[in-house]
Amino acid sequence: MLRSYLEAFILQSLIQINGERTVYSVFHVLYGKKSSQTIQDIHLYKIHGFFRTFPTIKREEFQLIIEYFNENEWIQLKGEKGEYVVTSKSQRALEEFYISKPRLAHINGFKYHNQVALFWKRFSLLFQVLSNYAHQNAKYYGVQRDLSIQSWTKRFLLRHPNREFLTQQLHDELYEVLRIVPDLQARIFLLKLSGGLRIGYSNKQIADMYILHESDVYCLFLDTIHLCIQAMEVRPNSILASIGENLSVEGASLITNSSMITFKYVKNGFSTEEIADKRRLKQSTIEDHIVELVINGTIADVSRYVSDEWVTRINEIAKENNTRQLKLIKQSLSDRVSYFQIRLALAKGGALY
Repeated sequence: MLRSYLEAFILQSLIQINGERTVYSVFHVLYGKKSSQTIQDIHLYKIHGFFRTFPTIKREEFQLIIEYFNENEWIQLKGEKGEYVVTSKSQRALEEFYISKPRLAHINGFKYHNQVALFWKRFSLLFQVLSNYAHQNAKYYGVQRDLSIQSWTKRFLLRHPNREFLTQQLHDELYEVLRIVPDLQARIFLLKLSGGLRIGYSNKQIADMYILHESDVYCLFLDTIHLCIQAMEVRPNSILASIGENLSVEGASLITNSSMITFKYVKNGFSTEEIADKRRLKQSTIEDHIVELVINGTIADVSRYVSDEWVTRINEIAKENNTRQLKLIKQSLSDRVSYFQIRLALAKGGALY
């Protein structure tokens, strides 16, 4: 049986890619590798939710999980490069896991990965300040030692001088968020908060308390944080939205620096061959950059590379054959288009999303 959400995420991703990539493409997704190939993979196989959900995962830990899957006959080695296909047992294992575990419906790593840390630092310190104020406790150590977070909190409180009203408003908004998730998940979130009466618990302490895998505590907490960010998007005038101001601005862009350099050449009308020559890179690398830029919406018009007719035809073939495997699509087109054109067409037509 699956032992943790981490294993469930990995198996679900392997089911999605089903032998069309090596298992380490999944490792790169969980880790959040900022490369053109990984960004394309998360869209191509619809696993963007898992992006950078485990940024501290070690390759050795991942390999042990793959070996465990193989022992349980959930996956089978397909090729010499490390491609595994899933067996009929894999889907059953996943379904059995979610009989006893809640599905984490709010995690969206691709969208929120660069907002989580900053949101939590702001929220946890503000919560601590308001809780200690409510308990008339003026002496305590702040849970966040980052001076920029402390400065932000002071400015926030200056904009909201009525602390009683602010405390009640934040309480009500947090209640509306936590009532959506299972009781255990809500308790985990609250246990991690420091207040007027106690210091917040670590993931390990909570895992020991409820006899859980430590990574499960982390995943349940992460799902709640993502839900908070979603709530502030829905209610732009809420206190949560005020806490989340400028999160996206301060977060790092997913577009790689190298792709942005390529984009400057594209805007100036250079061909892929010319850009490769000027940048002393392989033409295939430049093509990767362009596909990445299309996926992120930086490049909207692909007609200079592939016609609208081919975009439509390629996406029809992908849907008719229920495949995103480039080789199979190319075979159906009798080699009349390049792999680069197929990838662009899928990105433009929405099959990568």
